[in-house]
Amino acid sequence: MADNNTFARYVAPARASAEIWRLVCGIMLAGTVYVGFFFVMFTTAYVADGRAGLVWLGRAMQSGRTPTDMIPTFLSFAGMTLGVFLVTRLVHRRRISTLFGPDLGAFLRDLAITLALGMILFFLYDLTYLALFTPVANLAPDIWLRWLPLGVVLVLIQTSAEEILFRAYLVQQLAARFSSPLIWMLGPALLFGLAHYRPQEMGANTWLLVAGATIVALVLTGITRTTGNLGAAMGLHFVSNFWAILVIAPERNMSGFSLYITPLPASDPGLMRWLLLADIAIFALIGLVLHRLLRTRRQNAPR
Repeated sequence: MADNNTFARYVAPARASAEIWRLVCGIMLAGTVYVGFFFVMFTTAYVADGRAGLVWLGRAMQSGRTPTDMIPTFLSFAGMTLGVFLVTRLVHRRRISTLFGPDLGAFLRDLAITLALGMILFFLYDLTYLALFTPVANLAPDIWLRWLPLGVVLVLIQTSAEEILFRAYLVQQLAARFSSPLIWMLGPALLFGLAHYRPQEMGANTWLLVAGATIVALVLTGITRTTGNLGAAMGLHFVSNFWAILVIAPERNMSGFSLYITPLPASDPGLMRWLLLADIAIFALIGLVLHRLLRTRRQNAPR
C-alpha cells in the first residue's frame, strides 16, 4: 500500500490534465521541438562552415567514433528535454518540477544513493567482464581524462532526457488516465525498446537489443513507482551508460568517448548475444537490489 500511495503522489500533478487529446498534442509538440533542435544544429553548422559544416555534422552523428563526433548526437538530447518541458507547461499547465517528483529532497537523496551504489555494483560487474575478455584500448588515458568531464555532462544530458520523457512525462500522464500497468508501465517501455532498433549496427542481435532496452525500461519504471520520484531511475540509467559509453563501449558507432572498447563487433551473432544477455541480467539484478534497498529505506523512514 505504501508503494501505491507513493506512486499516487508522483502521478497526482498529471491528473488535472490527463485528457488523451492533451497527451497526443503533447507528444506531437515535443517531437516537433526535438526535430526543430536538429534543424537549429544543422543551421548553425552551415552558418559556421557552409557545406563542409553540414557534411561534418551528418558524418559525426552517424559515426561517433571520436570524442568530437560524439558531441552533437548527445547534445541533441537537450532538444528532447526542452520539448517535454514546454509541453508540461503549455499543454498540461503544470510545473516542470512535478516531472521529478513531489519532494525535491527525496529526489536528490534517491539520486545520490543510486549513483553511489550503482557505480560500485557496475564496477564489480566490469571486473567480472575483464576476467572473461581483454578490452581493446580506444583512447589514451590522458586524452580520455581530458574529455571525461564533457563526456559525463553529455551522458547526463542523454540519460536525463530519456528519463524525463519515458519515466516521467509518459508514465505520469498515462497513469493519470489509465489504472492498468499494461498501459502506463508497458506502453512507454515498449516505445523505449523500439527506440533502440538499430539493425545496421546490431545485425542478428537487433531484436535482442530491443527486448533488453524494454526490460531496462520496466526496471526503471518499477523503481520510479517504488520511490515516487525520478531520482533513482535517473541515477541508475546514468551509471549504466557511464560504464557502457565512457569506460568500456561496444565496438560500434558512438564509442568515441570510451577508454576501452569490447573485442567483439556489435553485429557478431554469437558471443555478442551472450554479452547482451549478461548485460540485461546484470542490469535487472542491480535494479532489483536498488529497488529493495530504496523500498526498505522508505518504509523505515520516520513519518
